[in-house]
Amino acid sequence: MGFSSGDNTNTGSNNTFIGLQSGFSNTNGQNNSFFGVNAGISGANHTNCSSFGANSGLGSTNHDFATAIGANSIADCNDCMVLGNGSISRKFSVGVGTSNPVGNFMISDMSGLPGSTDIRFSDLPLNNSLNYFLVIENPAGSPKSTNNDTRLFVKQLNIPTNYNNCSPTTNNYVPYWNTQGLTCLSPIYIDPVTVNTTSGSVGIGTNSIRVFNSSSSYVANLGPALSGTKALLDVNGLTFTNTLVVSSDKRYKTSILQLTSPLEKLLSMNGYSYYWDRKNYPAENFDSHKQIGFLAQELEKVVPEVVFKDQNGNYAVNYNAIIPIVVEAMKEQQKEITQLKSRLSEIENMALACCSINSAKQQQKVSTHDMSYLYQNEPNPFTSSCTIKYFVHDEAKKTSIYIYNLNQQVVLRFENLSIGIGTVNVSANSLPAGNYIYTLQVDGQKIDSKILTVTK
Repeated sequence: MGFSSGDNTNTGSNNTFIGLQSGFSNTNGQNNSFFGVNAGISGANHTNCSSFGANSGLGSTNHDFATAIGANSIADCNDCMVLGNGSISRKFSVGVGTSNPVGNFMISDMSGLPGSTDIRFSDLPLNNSLNYFLVIENPAGSPKSTNNDTRLFVKQLNIPTNYNNCSPTTNNYVPYWNTQGLTCLSPIYIDPVTVNTTSGSVGIGTNSIRVFNSSSSYVANLGPALSGTKALLDVNGLTFTNTLVVSSDKRYKTSILQLTSPLEKLLSMNGYSYYWDRKNYPAENFDSHKQIGFLAQELEKVVPEVVFKDQNGNYAVNYNAIIPIVVEAMKEQQKEITQLKSRLSEIENMALACCSINSAKQQQKVSTHDMSYLYQNEPNPFTSSCTIKYFVHDEAKKTSIYIYNLNQQVVLRFENLSIGIGTVNVSANSLPAGNYIYTLQVDGQKIDSKILTVTK
């Protein structure tokens, strides 16, 4: 319908042309629909194509399944749809849910229903040559920008218009909007692909992502960190979470071995309270509260597997990895305690068997000796020295304290001690690290026994 519409069609079929000279050049094209003055005027063999609007068309090349919508819109492509014409000097806007779109494409929630402004992508095929789905092009048209001009903005309500004030010196930060305008110095920093990583890293509160290293140029045997292992997430400051779950599936692990000497390792660790040195290290964003923890340099000598060191020589500790050591050490200590109780019971039975009292005089001595007492050593455990306190009644003739190893061998003797309240000092230099039994004897009779522990 319309003057000269479809005038040259000969073998083409199933076409609809409405408007002056619409589909004028079509000869063999099929299943096309052109609406508007000069719509689809060029091209002789378009198939399954549509154009809507004055001078809308599909280019001179023949196309399949192309749609152009809007005055002067040109869909010079196959299997595509074009809205408007970017080559003319007019702003072209598309609105969804709005009668006055701002920008090239705007979606507005006019219904007020949840989810009515969703934009969703489903079942997108992977482009093996590009390996990306969503492309945000820089001014040069390259999806992988080399001049850091590619940016994605998430805007708040009441958005101001001065969005071009991002300084080039703040590239790689994620910009965000506030009531004053665009702010480039957000706390989120996207680090470009560097070192030996295959993807970029994210820093929150820092733009210096830590790289952990266990090569000989730093500290040898620093545990699981491989040379040049970059943190994918580096948070500089207090981090809060309700639950932290760490992967620990047995199927992911190889060369599984039971921990050896866990108690010895645990006894060699020292806990401290401290404050962060905020004055000399302001960039670390330390908080001002009192802390409790370990010193990484000390732990490195005991359990190097839990210690890391970054590219600047700063130490870090994997505190979670210390938990299995504590568990196994408690099991080992409980086993020793059970053995000590059993041996102590044997010693008590032997003492009772060999020291039977057969006379009233001896009975009187027992009642007197029952007034004697042996105290627990302080401190216990100890690393340098400890003090053993005792009390012996003034009728006692001979007072001694003996220290036994777990093989019931005497390793230290304190004899001819004074009566009343007294003390003896034990130096750790005279005993190897371990557990020992010490016994108070008065006039040849055992009064009491206790356990002391030496750590080195």
